[in-house]
Amino acid sequence: GQVAPVAYFQGDSTACTGQVLNFFDFSTPAPASRMWSFQGGNPASSASSNPSVTYAAPGVYDVKLVVSNAAGQDSLTRSSYVSVTTAPITDVVLVLASNTVCKNDSVFASATITNGGLAPSIDWIVNGSVVASNTGSFASVFTDGDVLKVKMTSSDDCVAVKTAADSVTMTVQNLPAVTLSSQGYLCELDGPGQLSGGMPAGGVYSGLGISNDTIYPSISGVGSHWVNYTYTEPTTGCANDKKRAISIQAAPSQPTLSQNSISGYLVAATPAGTYTYQWLDGNMDPISGATNATFLPTSNGNYFIKITSNILCSNTS
Repeated sequence: GQVAPVAYFQGDSTACTGQVLNFFDFSTPAPASRMWSFQGGNPASSASSNPSVTYAAPGVYDVKLVVSNAAGQDSLTRSSYVSVTTAPITDVVLVLASNTVCKNDSVFASATITNGGLAPSIDWIVNGSVVASNTGSFASVFTDGDVLKVKMTSSDDCVAVKTAADSVTMTVQNLPAVTLSSQGYLCELDGPGQLSGGMPAGGVYSGLGISNDTIYPSISGVGSHWVNYTYTEPTTGCANDKKRAISIQAAPSQPTLSQNSISGYLVAATPAGTYTYQWLDGNMDPISGATNATFLPTSNGNYFIKITSNILCSNTS
């Protein structure tokens, strides 16, 4: 004939608050009816063969199963069967140096995650659109008013809330308007040249052979070079620059002098080209009216000639 069932069950025994625990009736023979009692659980009781239960408060709880059929009933109580701990809080913090930046700056942001589990899901979102996923950092150039958000979903089942997010609104400041006038040219043998034409005033000149606002042609060398002018707006710290080319022209080759032994004239031998001439005395002072390729000295002494090309680059014997 029929025999009464023997109560027996298994189920999840550890969880955190809010996490689902599953229980299974393994009574034999299969009962006609059953009733579960879950101390501190929700639901507190159930007639299902495999109920699911959650616990709102941490603690240690009993579970009881009563089974029956026409031949009789049996019960099994497992004291302190379920152990429930407080579910940790998930969190994500968006970290960046500042949400106030200059136009065209690349901004680096990172996510600091709490209780994300071994493989949290991460989305980087700009103005509502996902732009990167599953990376702990993100870099981009923003426009004023952009909203940057990071959303993290924990891979850990034992958390109070699976998803957390953090966001910032970007303030992007305009760059100062910078101008630089044409820089023209210098000659390679010229002394230091003063640079000018950068606006607003107070900026910094830079480039090959440039120190502060002075260019040294002998260091720059013959050729075309960039003069860069950078101005930083003091109230925002935003900088902008402008560059112009400057040409360093080659000087004519150094002229040589000879003296006609019969006439006494000094004669300048110059490289090919068209030049103007200026004879100089021993003190390197110009001799009035001595502006030809030849010169007849009226007294003994040292004499020199300065030649100047059609682009006003000079050299002296």
